[in-house]
Formats: sequence, structure tokens, C-alpha cells
Amino acid sequence: MSGLRVLCDGRLEGREKDETMNQRMIGAIGALMFTGLTATVAHADSKVSPLDRTFAVTVSQANNAEVMTSRLAMQKSGSKKVRTIAMMLIEQHGKAEQALKQVAMAEKIRLPEGTDAEHRAAYRKLQRLSGAAFDRTFVANNVADHYKAIALFNKELNGGNDTQVRSFATTYLPDNETHTQMITALASNYKIPTATKNAGRSASIMRRNRMGSSSSAEMSMHK
Repeated sequence: MSGLRVLCDGRLEGREKDETMNQRMIGAIGALMFTGLTATVAHADSKVSPLDRTFAVTVSQANNAEVMTSRLAMQKSGSKKVRTIAMMLIEQHGKAEQALKQVAMAEKIRLPEGTDAEHRAAYRKLQRLSGAAFDRTFVANNVADHYKAIALFNKELNGGNDTQVRSFATTYLPDNETHTQMITALASNYKIPTATKNAGRSASIMRRNRMGSSSSAEMSMHK
């Protein structure tokens, strides 16, 4: 009898251990499934479109180019006005690039190191210049680059998909508009044509008008 009791107790203990192990395995599998589901949902929430990626990459390259050429202007320009603008561009484009890197990290957008071939070529040309020729080329390049930037920012705001990327564009578009105003004002001193200066501003004004119209329509619906 005692031997039978020991045998039964041993079997019961073994079953309890098996049940405990099964419960642990079920718990572990459930945790893995929950983690996978969470990751899938997080990925689904991050709807980065090709336009969002192109915008982020292009803006990053432009920011880096602005900082590079503006540092060169601080060294080579003999104009106080040019150096003042260059200092502003270093500070504000550097700040914008840091903010963009945070967005890119969160949204898994890979940003390039440095700038693109076109901006590198422009930088090498500036290195060979000096005096008034340097100042004129630096200002002319910035006029063209900032018109492109405003058009690019408005394109993202009108057609971009990712919330964080669009939020970045909303935050830093006003800085680019301010830069453009200052640079085009300086361009007149060097007789640099700025015939396209209204293009970016018009796009921005149209966007704001659309936003205002949408807000008015929403208010009317709620009345």
C-alpha cells in the first residue's frame, strides 16, 4: 500500500510539473504574439510615403549644403551683410537638420551623409572664388536653393502622408520663407535676377488660403 501511495504521489507531482510548464509555455507564446502584434500595429501607423522619404532626404542634403557653404562664407566673404546671413543659415539650418534627424529616426527614414553631387560641385566652385565674385555666387546660389526649398515644403504639405514629416514641414517652412526674403533683398545689391521669387510665396499663400477655407467650411458645418 505504501509503495502504491508513493507511486501515485509521484505521478501527481509529475502531472503538476507538466501543467506548470505548459502554462509557462502558453504564457511565453502569448507574450511573443502580443509583441509581434504591437510591432505590426506600430509599423502600420507609420505610413511613410515615397514623397515623405524624398522630402526628408532632399531637405537633409540642402541643410548640410547650407551649413557647409555658409561656413565657407564666414571665412571668405568681405561683406558684413553676407556674413550675417551666413551665420543665420548655419544656426537655423543646423537646428532644422537636428530636428529632421529625430523625425527620420522615429519613422525609420535613412538620411544621407553630407549633401548631393550638385551642391558639392557648387561648394567646390565657391572655394575657388573670392571677393565680390564669391559674394555674388553665394547669394545667387542661396536665392535658387531657397525657392526650391519653399516649393519642396509646400509639395510635402499638400501631398505628404506621414504626420511627423508633415509636422516638420509645417514648423520649418516659415524659416525658409524668412531666409528667402532676406536673401532676395540682398540679391538686389548684386543685380541678381529674382524673377521667380513669387513662385514659392504664391504656393505658400495658396496653401494657407486653402487651409483658411477649410476651417471656415468646418465652422459653417458646426453652426
